[in-house]
Amino acid sequence: MKLAMINKNVTKPEAQIFCTCFRGYHGSGIATTALSHRFSGLVRYRPWGIDRVMKVPYPFCYRCPVGQEDRDSCKLQCLDLIASTIEYGSTDRIAGFIIEPMQGPGGHIPTPNGFLHDLKKVCQDNEIYLIYDEAQTFTRIGWWTAAEFYGVPPDMITLTKSLGGALPIGALLASEELTGFTPAEEHSTFGSSPLMFASALVFLHYIERANLLENAKKMGEYLTAGLRKLQDKSDLGAYIGDIRCPGLFIGIELVEDRETKKPANGLMQDTVEAAKERGVLFGEMAPIISDRDTIFRNVLKIKPPLIITRDDCDIILQVFEESLEEATDYL
Repeated sequence: MKLAMINKNVTKPEAQIFCTCFRGYHGSGIATTALSHRFSGLVRYRPWGIDRVMKVPYPFCYRCPVGQEDRDSCKLQCLDLIASTIEYGSTDRIAGFIIEPMQGPGGHIPTPNGFLHDLKKVCQDNEIYLIYDEAQTFTRIGWWTAAEFYGVPPDMITLTKSLGGALPIGALLASEELTGFTPAEEHSTFGSSPLMFASALVFLHYIERANLLENAKKMGEYLTAGLRKLQDKSDLGAYIGDIRCPGLFIGIELVEDRETKKPANGLMQDTVEAAKERGVLFGEMAPIISDRDTIFRNVLKIKPPLIITRDDCDIILQVFEESLEEATDYL
């Protein structure tokens, strides 16, 4: 955000608005909370800068924001809605569009093919910086970044989490055409730690040396193939609404009924607890809560280490099936 505003100071100084998406998550800092999905009843303060954030629908194909049913025939009508909102709906000029190319906490939701390409053109036409939040997708999807996966480089990418090899670190990658920070703008008490830099370099070198990106692709394909088999060929498949990937960035959306897509929040949580008893830790999506008390917390997340083996994957598939079957007994 800071770098976008610094550069817009020259070309479009009135640009103070940032656009983000429904269900998005970009941190819990006093400013980034405003960018994220509002956790109704859970966040007890009013985020700073909320008047400088505009939110638009995310291209969530399984629960399409414009009511499309057929992914194959979709013409990205959701992008038309976003483009119109950018052009006519903002209270001021927009500096940046911040998006998770594949939403993480919101439910492991990848953008559909072609979306980011067309979104980038919308941003360019409106002189808006396109910024990817890749805190969760970096290396996990079987590519270094989602920007590489989609072939659509943005103006900026933010990285963190795995980059530090278990130590806290964040990084900003930006186009060479952008003006960088002055020392005063860049200064941070916890910045420039040699230990964190060293850990990040070791992590990057090991990813290359051990060919872990390829392993993430292959093991991710193996896991999702097993999950789809369970979805298609068993009674338990009635509760598996959608399976999302790529790589080891896997989300399983559990529903009470595949026709109505009613979220099976309790079933997901019971499945996670049953798996713990069997020695496997699955993740849970962040709660998506509206003021009408509509709650979505029905996506179970599979995010194993990048060094995972096929034998490990077999255990995961077995435990997921057993845990889901146990959880259905509580319905």
